[in-house]
Parts: sequence; structure tokens; C-alpha cells
Amino acid sequence: MNIYYIERRDGSEWLDVCLPTKDEDLARSICHMKARKSSGMVRVATYDDRESDAHVVCLMNAGEWVPYD
Repeated sequence: MNIYYIERRDGSEWLDVCLPTKDEDLARSICHMKARKSSGMVRVATYDDRESDAHVVCLMNAGEWVPYD
């Protein structure tokens, strides 16, 4: 089961917005709400100890979905 982290971009770092969740739909909803309230980028990401980078589930910028593959 994945744990979804909601993070916002602060300079060159991604910082947690709130506590992580196991519910992907909830994480996406929180991401959408947080992005609408700020002008920065917000993302939902999961982490795997075997990989150095986060797996980005979705990325938003100022309330707009940004395709991410």
C-alpha cells in the first residue's frame, strides 16, 4: 500500500503540506485545494526506499493540473 505525501515547492526543496495519507483521492483533493490557495507548485508523491527520487502522482501549479509522467 502506498503512502501519499502532499508537498509544496519551496525554493529547491519539497516540503510537506500536511500529514501523509493512504487515500490517493484524498491526497489529490488536498493537493488541488492547496494549489488553488497559492501561486506555487504542489504535488502528490510516493517514496520507495529503493529509489532516490520520489514518484510523482500528480503535480499542480496555481490550480491547474500539470501532466506528469
